[in-house]
Amino acid sequence: VDQWTFDSQNSASAIEDHWASFCNESMIETLANYGINALRIPIGYWAYDNSDTPYHSGADAYLERAIGWAKQNDMKVIIDLHGVPGQQNTAEGCGHVANVEWGSSAVNYNKTSDILCQIAEKYGTYESADTVIAISLVNEPSNDYPNTLDATQDWTKSAFAEVRDAAENKNLRIASHDQWVTPKWWIQVNADLNTTAPNGAFLMDIHQYQLFNTSDRAENQDAHVAEVCRWVDEQVVLAKDNNLPLYVGEFGGNTLICVNPDGSTFGDPDGKGHACTQDGCQCEADGGLDLSDWNDPIVQQVRRYVEVQMQYFEKYSLGWFFWNFRGPGAWGFIGGVEKGFIPQPLDNYTYGDQCSSSGL
Repeated sequence: VDQWTFDSQNSASAIEDHWASFCNESMIETLANYGINALRIPIGYWAYDNSDTPYHSGADAYLERAIGWAKQNDMKVIIDLHGVPGQQNTAEGCGHVANVEWGSSAVNYNKTSDILCQIAEKYGTYESADTVIAISLVNEPSNDYPNTLDATQDWTKSAFAEVRDAAENKNLRIASHDQWVTPKWWIQVNADLNTTAPNGAFLMDIHQYQLFNTSDRAENQDAHVAEVCRWVDEQVVLAKDNNLPLYVGEFGGNTLICVNPDGSTFGDPDGKGHACTQDGCQCEADGGLDLSDWNDPIVQQVRRYVEVQMQYFEKYSLGWFFWNFRGPGAWGFIGGVEKGFIPQPLDNYTYGDQCSSSGL
């Protein structure tokens, strides 16, 4: 269920309980102990203006608290505006699963910019400068009408200037998701913006997943690893070669792979986890297989996929953010460390240079 629907159901106390319990100080300390030095924290526009919506306000207080915990643990923070007026995509994460209307109106663009400026005024201060290093303008806008690339890029240039002007800290970076078109379509935008900002304040945020369509889910793990290598070469290395500062704002361990007892892998196109034909075979099934039940073959195959991403994102980009810090199966970083599919220390790679044959 999306938050729009949840908040429509007399749920103020339930959402407060969620905010208070989903992330706590101990979890942030655990992440720091596991080698994480930066947090990307999502928040919806309704935290600052919930007028004419069912959304409950109050999330900003928890953002402020999380930033305080990050500061205590010498961690950096990127604040990511995850939902904007009019919905920028059709995913639950934008807050409201409905028609995409963000790009249909200057009112939506202007309201988004106003809210970003509120965030910049509060968190883009000299006092917060050692912790809050960037604000990301909008998460994963779709590249379908009315969200045309030209319109999004025009708004990005305008919002970049407005948000930087609102921030006291002029070293605050401003990030933009690539709108799923790959960084090459943002090279000129980057050149324009980072020419006007002497400290190179514009950043590109890209996301890497291989589980949301049938063709991805049909692949074995060797193919998924090879696709990471291709993706890094096509997007991350290209950005670096063109002086486009870039980080991987989301990736995970999920490919919904199935693993036989001998370690061989095969795809599960429907993602339901019912594809095994022999004893000891296991399928991820999007968190449907409890992590406590994972056997070593599936742990190792998920680790292969996690490692190739971490190693090459670290090598060619400014950094990465695993989605999410907690969640079922391969969605959870803390659980992944404890189960063994995320290395400790983070550069303790078991599987080595998996993209060496690609020339990376």
